[in-house]
Amino acid sequence: MALKIFTIIMALFVAEITFLATKEPKKIKVDTKKELQADIVFTNLQGKMLDENGSKGELKASKATRYDDHEKLFDINISFKDKNLSHHLRAKEAIHKDGKMIFQKNVKYENNQSTKILSQNLLYDMKKKLISSDLPFHLQKDNATISGESFRYDTKNRKMEVNKVKFTQEVNR
Repeated sequence: MALKIFTIIMALFVAEITFLATKEPKKIKVDTKKELQADIVFTNLQGKMLDENGSKGELKASKATRYDDHEKLFDINISFKDKNLSHHLRAKEAIHKDGKMIFQKNVKYENNQSTKILSQNLLYDMKKKLISSDLPFHLQKDNATISGESFRYDTKNRKMEVNKVKFTQEVNR
């Protein structure tokens, strides 16, 4: 009796395998996106920028990731000098690509002439020495505050263009 049950189970198993073997397989299409792969990752990065006269500036970041075409930095802090003007930029994140740095999240720019700019996004073109933003910002200088929707600041010529300006100034009485 056990042999008959075993034979019936084996016959059903062979029939199932034969049935499955004659069916066409389902085609599975996998849509894969090219993942960015880091070439190298630095933690607690510290670097100096040098020119023919010596130290020109420094860069600090808690983490920096180098990809094929750009670098991404976290908790970035950059200081540099341009003639007699010292610049200082800080942000939670930054992307460096093609001579431009895009600072993102809690961006703060300061210089040694008591100018301070606060924004959520700021672009610094290192070749042209331009700082700009297409997002709302606050600029503070001495006791005055300028708010606007976007700006462009030429650090070399110290000229600024601002769109939709709101100006306030504290006055001591």
